[in-house]
Amino acid sequence: MLLTGDLNVPLKNFFFQMKVTQAKNQILSGKVELEEAVEEIYELCQKFRQAKYMEEDLDRIFGERQETPVSQTTPNKQVENRVKQIEKTEEKSVKSEENRAQNKEKIIQKIKKQEIEARNLRIKTEREELEKIKLELEKEREKARQLIAKQLEEERKNRLKIAEQKRLKAEQEKQKLQKVTKRKKVVKPKKKSFWGYIFGK
Repeated sequence: MLLTGDLNVPLKNFFFQMKVTQAKNQILSGKVELEEAVEEIYELCQKFRQAKYMEEDLDRIFGERQETPVSQTTPNKQVENRVKQIEKTEEKSVKSEENRAQNKEKIIQKIKKQEIEARNLRIKTEREELEKIKLELEKEREKARQLIAKQLEEERKNRLKIAEQKRLKAEQEKQKLQKVTKRKKVVKPKKKSFWGYIFGK
């Protein structure tokens, strides 16, 4: 009725007024169908419901303050049905918003859960890495201890070997000395010859 001119309502929202005028012209020129223009105006009202003067304009159209239609032949039931349709759509829109909010909250909770799981997995991985490093360090320390022990054992054996060699050498020297001394004791004095007695030799 608003778009066909059967309902004259002074609109205060400039954008709404301009859109209605544009829709009227497009309907008259045949560029758009009436139903399509009605849907566009309806979507506009839904989108900019909180805009300045929009609520007041809608009250003028659908509420108690609406102007009397120029044509009395159009039944008021169409207006009532349109109001119910708007209310039903608004209810669906509210439910849709609630569902979106719930889905958003679920997604947020899921992301938080994934972040916690990722953090726990990272901590677990870091702990495992630390344990591996610790085990490797223990192995290196054990290798170092075994190497040091081996070196010390070799040094001890070398010292014992050197000491044994010195002892054997000393023993050999002692035996040589004893042999020399024994020979000196055993050697008999030479007998003087005849001429030795004579000449004192």
